[in-house]
Parts: sequence; structure tokens; C-alpha cells
Amino acid sequence: MEDVEIGLRLISWNIDCLSEEMLKQRMTAIFNEIRLKKPEVVFLQEVIDPVLHSLYDVFLKEYLVYKPDTTFGYFVVMMLKKSTFSEVDFSTVQFSHSDMGRNLIKCSASFLGIPVEFCTSHLGNWFSFATNFGGKICTVNRKHKGSIQDENQSVSNVL
Repeated sequence: MEDVEIGLRLISWNIDCLSEEMLKQRMTAIFNEIRLKKPEVVFLQEVIDPVLHSLYDVFLKEYLVYKPDTTFGYFVVMMLKKSTFSEVDFSTVQFSHSDMGRNLIKCSASFLGIPVEFCTSHLGNWFSFATNFGGKICTVNRKHKGSIQDENQSVSNVL
């Protein structure tokens, strides 16, 4: 039997859409980087609606693009390559004490028949909000541990 190497490419990027300076040029560069690297999973932070619409226009044929239900001005987005994953299920966990609309995106999926889970968030500047940050980390940890049924099948042990 021949050994086959398997891997996943992930990109996590705070794309800083809150700064309008050269936004169009930065988004073009970011989109080009995603096209060049061809990651299976993309995590983006500080996305705004106009950029989300551009993501849909550019990447919707190739990626599932998930945005949490939020009314806050910016948010996180998770993208999964359609050809790589099956049985994809996105969900959002709201941080109840966040005054900035913070949340956690969770995604359960199947990768080559192996259950995987991805999480992403934008926890913000924890130096300014240490108490709030600690609560968010506890929420992320609790939600993540509760969703793994068999530690031997966690992503780090499989890949």
C-alpha cells in the first residue's frame, strides 16, 4: 500500500476592515492571497458587509461562506472549500457579556470521512478587557470540550 500525504491549509487573518484607508487595495491583495494559497479553511476577522458581499461574489462557487447572525458593524467569517468537506454544520455561540457583539463560529464537518471541528472568534484586545476576555476563553473551551465525543478523534490527533 502506498503512503498518501494528506493535509489541510488554513488561513486566519484579521483583515482590518475598520480602517478605511486603502480598503479596496487591501481587499484585492487579500482575495489574491486566498486564490494563490488555495486554503481549505479561511478564518477572517473584522469583516464588514461590503467586503462580505465581495467574498460571496468572488468565492461562493468554491467555498461555503458563513457569517454569524449579528447586528454589530463588523464580524468574523469562516469559509470552507466545498470540494474538501461534507456534512458541514455551522453554528454561532454568542458571548452573552460582550458589548461588542462578539461570538464564536463553530463548524463540524467531515474531511475524508474523519469528523473535524473548527472554531474561530475575534476576542479583541484582552489587555483592555481582561475580565471579559477570560470569560470568552472559558466559553470557547467549554463549548469545544462539549462537542468532542472521543478525544482520540480530535483534529490534532488525526492530522
